[in-house]
Amino acid sequence: MTSQIDILAETLTGERLIIENQLEMSDHGHLGQISTYAAGVGASIIVWVLPQLREEHRAALDWLNENTIDSLRFFGVEVSLVQIGNSPAAPMFAVEARPNGWQKRVRSRSSGGGAAMGGTSTGGWQWLCDALAAVPSGRWTSYSDLAELGGTTSAWVGRHVYGK
Repeated sequence: MTSQIDILAETLTGERLIIENQLEMSDHGHLGQISTYAAGVGASIIVWVLPQLREEHRAALDWLNENTIDSLRFFGVEVSLVQIGNSPAAPMFAVEARPNGWQKRVRSRSSGGGAAMGGTSTGGWQWLCDALAAVPSGRWTSYSDLAELGGTTSAWVGRHVYGK
């Protein structure tokens, strides 16, 4: 049986990114697959999305992030479904493994002003970054809670997406 990459994409800066979706708890086979896929297509960002990341696989992703070159980044993202009232179920993502210092490097690059995101200034979104940073880890809030800062439609946002 031949396996294929679930999603192959390219960032605005030209980096290749792969996303491997798994329907069950993490296993050694998928850990090997993401490494093989990354090598095969020259991906520098590897995202593994699954319902539960076992502790040994989280440790393996952490080890890869600590012991490989800085431009190679591994993420473990747990996905679950959440339903509020009678609304349709929606996915909720929690980043459980990420490169050490990744968030700091991204912030320093984007706060340089002007050239981030393909030449578009990100300063207009700083209010949202600041508001999300103030949300305690583990607490979910809706955009309506943040509406007085900028006004937008109802959607669910959580600090889990950005860090703990």
